[in-house]
Amino acid sequence: MAAPRRFITDPQQELQRMMRNRNGDGCMALGKVVGVGAAWTVLSLGLACGGETGAGPGPEPEVPCTRATAAAGTGENLAQAAAAGVRDVAGRRVALIANATVRLGPEAAAGDAKPGVNFVRLGNDRDWARNLASIRKARDTTDIVLAYQHFQVEEDDIVPGNRFGHDQVEDLEEWQRSWAHAVIEAGADLYMAHGSREFKGVEIYNGRPIFYGLGNFIFHSGQPIGRYSHEVWESVIATVTFVGDEPVSVEFVPIVLDEGTPGENFLQRRGVPELAEGELAAAVLSRLAALSAELGTNFRIDGEKGSLQLH
Repeated sequence: MAAPRRFITDPQQELQRMMRNRNGDGCMALGKVVGVGAAWTVLSLGLACGGETGAGPGPEPEVPCTRATAAAGTGENLAQAAAAGVRDVAGRRVALIANATVRLGPEAAAGDAKPGVNFVRLGNDRDWARNLASIRKARDTTDIVLAYQHFQVEEDDIVPGNRFGHDQVEDLEEWQRSWAHAVIEAGADLYMAHGSREFKGVEIYNGRPIFYGLGNFIFHSGQPIGRYSHEVWESVIATVTFVGDEPVSVEFVPIVLDEGTPGENFLQRRGVPELAEGELAAAVLSRLAALSAELGTNFRIDGEKGSLQLH
């Protein structure tokens, strides 16, 4: 039997290393990352260098950050933005396909000869087909396929005539669920999303994990204390274990983010994650288990960790 490969290493070590590096080149704060082995190796740039303000991508999307060795989600053109970022890890080729379903206008979108972001807009059949084709290609040419989506739209963003190019749908959560299922059916080994400030439930579909939202890992907000509910400052780190090319289990470690204390260095410390302990750890895991149960997922809690068996 092949030795297990764990995505995301020891959570405490990762937190410590993140804190040591957070004043470096800024990659850790910009992108959504997946760790393989002992280093961050693939980075989603679905919004990181795509212009949160809608101003468009940065001047050099082909080399957006240097801490990651493979990136996906933006590019010099649409084909590059939609292509998988690929890295060889422990004898396996790992692919990441990244996209964004967000409230950004066409100025941020990649085009045939225009740098930008790889979008999946609601109701846009070309976006849907392009991204599923990238997943199928990665399935045929790599061993492990990861699908990431920055999903951050609300009802007001999809009204008829909106400037973001979205069609209106009856239920945003059901639309995301149908997209995640299509991603798995196309060949992804897992689907992960970010955008909601609070974490969402986890689903197992065709033996593959679907993370509809794991909340924040770092949340650096200038809003006053109390602006957001306590759930916004709670999250989990998910560790997916592969045996060979198959995901077999997921472990969840709860974390809590520092909402801040008024005074010196308020913003420097705010949003920094720490491992949750005791009653707080139990509360975070219980909330995740309840949300996951609504999706038919049986979640096991053992002390200050949660787990799922995929097979």
